[in-house]
Amino acid sequence: MDQQKKEITSEEKNEGTNETKPTVGQSTVLDDEKQQLSIDYGNEDDAEEEIVTMEDVLKEEEELQSDVLAVLGGSDDSHCTYPMVPRQPLYACNTCEMNIDPISGEKYLAGFCLACSYHCHEGHEVFELYTKRNFRCDCGNEKFANASCKLLEKTGLNEENKYNHNFVGIYCTCDRPYPDPEDTISDEMIQCGLCEDWFHGRHLGVGKSAQTNFTEMVCYICVKKYSFLVYYKEDDIFKEDETDSTTQNELSNETEQLERLCKLEQCKKNYELKHKTLDVDESKLKTLFLCSTWRSLLCKCTQCLTMYDNLGIDFITSLDDMVYHYEQKSTQNKANSNEDEDLAALKRLNHVQQIEYIKGYQEFRTELSGFLETFATNKRVVRPEDVKKFFEEMKARKRPRFNMPYLCSN
Repeated sequence: MDQQKKEITSEEKNEGTNETKPTVGQSTVLDDEKQQLSIDYGNEDDAEEEIVTMEDVLKEEEELQSDVLAVLGGSDDSHCTYPMVPRQPLYACNTCEMNIDPISGEKYLAGFCLACSYHCHEGHEVFELYTKRNFRCDCGNEKFANASCKLLEKTGLNEENKYNHNFVGIYCTCDRPYPDPEDTISDEMIQCGLCEDWFHGRHLGVGKSAQTNFTEMVCYICVKKYSFLVYYKEDDIFKEDETDSTTQNELSNETEQLERLCKLEQCKKNYELKHKTLDVDESKLKTLFLCSTWRSLLCKCTQCLTMYDNLGIDFITSLDDMVYHYEQKSTQNKANSNEDEDLAALKRLNHVQQIEYIKGYQEFRTELSGFLETFATNKRVVRPEDVKKFFEEMKARKRPRFNMPYLCSN
């Protein structure tokens, strides 16, 4: 799965809305297992049709739920995550006044958890940081000038937290916000698996063809910093492997490999034989697009583990640290989806009820998009009570549905 930037925000949910008025079309059965309904979205000046099937409805709902689960995982929206969890979605605030760091002379950077974004920063200009590793929620601690956490009292400065320019709302080497209102180029944002900064695809120093079929990206800045990765890359250690990642991890942890063999040293020897030097040429310090098992392929001998620790990347051999695995764990409960049950329930509806269901879904999607757009415009967090109010108002506006008359002719 490509680690593209996924902002589960009202802007994303607003995409793909269709504001044309639906007109009832004709239902058809395309196979014996799944019944599909279609609605023509017509208007008098346009002969083109947009077909919406029951499978489309269910698939869109399933994808939306999966995206939300992938980002939020098992995050609790009521309880602060302090002191720490291995990986969690984080947020930062442009509204709260921050104290000055006496060492740097700059304002402190701070991040906070999902629950604090709801309960402590309501109405503030909050922006999403996606997920970060090993981070303690800063909400209301000594970095904040006048704010306290409503969920949990905190002291100290969380010295082990890692911060970058993402915490002031800018990303990539171009130091621009995301989304960027001045950027007219369509491009994806990809997160580096090591420094966890986000980069525009066009700013990674490689062509589009290199940015396909990868699970995790290591930016060229990190490759320069941790140049030992080039030895593995040059030895084709990171090439895609069909072996299950769990099996790979078990193999890489075998006692024999840990005690007797240093994989990195072997890669360095091969590199030296090939290039007649151990010096890494600048041209090889490029962004890496890696398969899902690459971390399990790194050497775990005592010497290498010490090196990782000294470089501050002791997490590099952990598959569980990968965003990919975080997302997989977050969505694993969706493996036994209720999709078949939903289809079976829809089949029990008569033709008119099925058409009304699709029409209702399309109307709901349009209204929900408009509702979320107001929060995006005002940079507000969507609270549970806002959602409740939306459904109450929608119910009040709902017109009664009448059965479609059956016209008979002799």
